[in-house]
Amino acid sequence: MLMGVMAGVGALMVLAFILSLGDRRGGGYVERMAEVADHRMVTSLKELEMSRPLTERVLIPLRDSIAAVVARRTPASQERRMRLLVAAAGRPMGVSVTSLMIGKIVAATLAGGFAAFVLLPFFKVPFPLSVLGLAVGFLGWMVPDQWLKQQGAARRDQLERAIPDTLDLLTICLDAGLAFDAALNELSHKLTGPMAQELTATLAEIRLGRTRTEALQEMAERIQVEDWSDFTQAVITSRKFGSPMSDMVSVQSAEIRGRRRLRAEEKAAQASLKMMFPMIGCIFPTIFIVLMGPVALLLMHSSK
Repeated sequence: MLMGVMAGVGALMVLAFILSLGDRRGGGYVERMAEVADHRMVTSLKELEMSRPLTERVLIPLRDSIAAVVARRTPASQERRMRLLVAAAGRPMGVSVTSLMIGKIVAATLAGGFAAFVLLPFFKVPFPLSVLGLAVGFLGWMVPDQWLKQQGAARRDQLERAIPDTLDLLTICLDAGLAFDAALNELSHKLTGPMAQELTATLAEIRLGRTRTEALQEMAERIQVEDWSDFTQAVITSRKFGSPMSDMVSVQSAEIRGRRRLRAEEKAAQASLKMMFPMIGCIFPTIFIVLMGPVALLLMHSSK
C-alpha cells in the first residue's frame, strides 16, 4: 500500500511539473547557435537537437500532444462550461481549459486505480469485487472542478465586497470630468485584487476593438456577480437614453449598498436557526449527562 501511495504522489508531481512548463522551445536558439559557431561543439542538426534540455525535447512536446488530443475530443458545451469555471476562479496557477481536462483525467485515473488495486486489496477484498473501486475515479474526476468552484467562490466574495467602493471611486472620477473608459483605466491602476485584474482585462478588450457594451457584458458573464450584472445593464440603458453617467453610477452604488445591508440582516436573522443544530447535537447532550448522570448513579446504587 505504501508503494502505491508513493507511486500516486510521484505521478501527481510529474504531472504538475509537466503542466507548469512554459513554451520555451524557441527560446535561446540564437544563443545556442552562436555557441556552436564559436566553439564548434556540434557538427550536425541531430547533435544540435540532442543538446537541448530534456524538457524541451520530450516533456513539452508530450504535453502539447496530449493537450491537442484532449482539445479535439472535448465537446463544445463542456469546453464553454470549463472556460467559465476557470475564468470565474481567476485562472489560479495559470490553469487553462486543456490543463484542467488533463488534470481531471489523471485525477480520475489515479483515484480509481488506487481504490481498485491498492486500497481494496489491502482490506482483503477479492479481485473481481476490487475492480468496483474504479468507480471512485468519478470522485477524482470531480476534484478539480470542486477546487475551481471553491477558488471562484472566494474570488466572487472579494469582488462583491469591492463593487460598492469601486462605484464610489468611479463616480468621483466621472464628476472630475473623466470619460467612462478613462475612469475605468484610472480605477484599474488605483485598485488592487480581482477587481483591478478584471477591469484591466476589460479595458484590454476595448482597446482590441470590442465595444464597451460587449466588454462589460463579457466581464459580467466572467465574474458571475449579480451586482455587477445589474450595473452593466444600467450602463447600457444609460448610454442608450443619454442620461448622465455619473448620476447613474451614484444611484447604482447606493442600491448595491442597500442590497448588501439587506443580505447582512438576512444572514443575521438566520444565525439563531443555524446555531440550534450544534446546540441540540453537542451542547444539550453534555448538559443532560452532567445533570442526569448523578441521578442515574444514585438510582443504580439504591436498586442494589
